[in-house]
Amino acid sequence: MAAILDEVAVCYNRGGNGMVGMGQLEDFALGLVLPAMGVAAFFQVFQVDPV
Repeated sequence: MAAILDEVAVCYNRGGNGMVGMGQLEDFALGLVLPAMGVAAFFQVFQVDPV
């Protein structure tokens, strides 16, 4: 298990910039998708009357 974690850790924290290969476009896309998923999850949990 530790060997797998060591291989995965190579993808992170190179130069302290997060994942390798993540550019500004990918960060922007995640910034849009993750809140949208949060809003969708909210409406799945709480039944809101669609007016």
